[in-house]
Amino acid sequence: MLVAIFVGYHAHGILGAALAGAGMFLPASLVAALAAQYRDRLRQRAWARTIEGALLPIGIGLMATGAFTLMRSSIHDVLTASIALGAFAMLWRGWLPPIGVVALGGLIGWLAGA
Repeated sequence: MLVAIFVGYHAHGILGAALAGAGMFLPASLVAALAAQYRDRLRQRAWARTIEGALLPIGIGLMATGAFTLMRSSIHDVLTASIALGAFAMLWRGWLPPIGVVALGGLIGWLAGA
């Protein structure tokens, strides 16, 4: 999804990147915002709770597949494995917010490569 922003930037600069980003993320954000308005009302219905429970394993599977794909493409040596394990531990314990873990991992990787 983020590739669209880079393509937009390459095609038309900052304006192209902004429009491509809006085109990628705005529709899904609007649908999520609309669904959030009705979520409390729908959660009171038995059929909605059943559907939510049925979709939970699918969401977990999709997240696990994404994590596995990222792991396969990004862990190449002891350093990257150490960064990944450290990031997992920090996220598991809640020591840093996710953006902080990403920034710290990037900084460690950059410093190690410099």
